[in-house]
Amino acid sequence: MLRLSLNIATTRVILAHGFEGTTAAGYIINGFSKFVMSGDFVIDLIVFVILVIVNFLVITKGATRIAEVGARFTLDAIPGKQMAIDADLNAGLINEKEAKRRRYELEEEGSFFGAMDGASKFVRGDAIAGLIITTVNILGGIVIGVTRYDMDVS
Repeated sequence: MLRLSLNIATTRVILAHGFEGTTAAGYIINGFSKFVMSGDFVIDLIVFVILVIVNFLVITKGATRIAEVGARFTLDAIPGKQMAIDADLNAGLINEKEAKRRRYELEEEGSFFGAMDGASKFVRGDAIAGLIITTVNILGGIVIGVTRYDMDVS
């Protein structure tokens, strides 16, 4: 959520004050743009595409798969674990209080892995939103600069 908030906030600053100069949107944005761009828009696009590929194919795809597998294994194992708790309770190996504790732990484990699966989908959506926001910054910045401030497209 913080990253999305920062993306939206920087979009506002870039579109509202970007025409004032390279540091108008902030020194962090200026520093990052100089690091990525090296003063050349073509280099910027190439590096940006590489960062997008790494983000989607390696980070979000891998995290999503890990979360899905963890959730699937956990959910598949729940019935067997519940039967084991019931068997231990029926055999007198554990009391009712211990059975409740174990069932609670099992419920918490299932909830955790389910939440991780949902969180990985959120991260993927956040990455897509970041791409859209970057596109809006570029196109919106060009349109605002050219139409409002009579700047050259380059």
